[in-house]
Amino acid sequence: MIWTKRTVVSTLLSVALLVAACEETAPLITPPSGSGGGGPLACEGGCPSEQKCHFVDGQCIYAGIANCETCGEGSQCSPAYPMPTCVKGSCEPQTTFKDGTVKLISLVIAEEAHGCDLDGDGKPDNRFASVTKEVDLNGELANAIEADLITMLLEPTAPLWDGSPGSFEAALWFGTLAPQSKQCSTTSPEALCTYTVSRASYNPGTPSGACSPWLSFDGLARTDSRIASPSPGKALDMVVPVQAGAWLLQLLGARLEAKVSAAAVTGAGLGPQLDGKLCAAIPKADLLLAVDTLPAETVAKFGGAEVVKKVVDGIIIADLDADGDGTADSVSIALEWTAVPARIVGYSPEL
Repeated sequence: MIWTKRTVVSTLLSVALLVAACEETAPLITPPSGSGGGGPLACEGGCPSEQKCHFVDGQCIYAGIANCETCGEGSQCSPAYPMPTCVKGSCEPQTTFKDGTVKLISLVIAEEAHGCDLDGDGKPDNRFASVTKEVDLNGELANAIEADLITMLLEPTAPLWDGSPGSFEAALWFGTLAPQSKQCSTTSPEALCTYTVSRASYNPGTPSGACSPWLSFDGLARTDSRIASPSPGKALDMVVPVQAGAWLLQLLGARLEAKVSAAAVTGAGLGPQLDGKLCAAIPKADLLLAVDTLPAETVAKFGGAEVVKKVVDGIIIADLDADGDGTADSVSIALEWTAVPARIVGYSPEL
């Protein structure tokens, strides 16, 4: 898989073991919006222990890393069901990728003051900012990006992220360096690298036509050199390929902002440089699942996976309420990133 021993998820959870926070009154993410334009939905009656509430569609879904063992030819393991399910959809994976694709060469947790106001109280929300004061989390992220362990690409429907009238979308893909680019620098603005992407990045259960990516920022609009998604943000699904399988992570109130500038590498079909910020609230239940992605030798140092989960459950303190029940269930985060031109040349056969 793309993300092995040093993933964003694993790192965040490891760091969380060292960070404590105080309980606060839970402010509501206001007004949040889900897949249908309304707020995140609560699951009536709660969910079984092996499931969690999916805030976007109000259904109980599997609360683990989706792994179907073996799926037949033409089908993929999908996490968006009550239990991991092999899906053979009628959609067709895209065979070509659009111009203007950019690849993240840096990703850091922003300073607390640089968060987004997710709950409408006029103050920035970014609970994870306190993590970087205790441990060099951003250093870990930088190392993972340089080692091609965290590889994220944005493919726009507007080829060059231009200022044409109307809005556009940008799909997020997880990938890895293509064989012909194995010596290419993953963090240099001057390097034009080629990548293959994981099939886990698209939803095999898309009803028909082209397969939809799991995560796509829609409603993006450019004004002068600024690009922004609607505010308040939407509730979005992101499927992350991890060592054990596929992990469904929900981003609540997700907002994407970016500034466009000239890239160091230019040419036909190449995008600009983007310096951006992504803000969202992540359900605490989703973060707890990250324990399942940690290598066995890592959790063994803390007494095993079950012990780690109990510790993490007591230490990670949610600061936002997404389902409106008055209890904090989600953790705010703001990520700053820089992206430069790149090209996608196909799918990774092993992913």
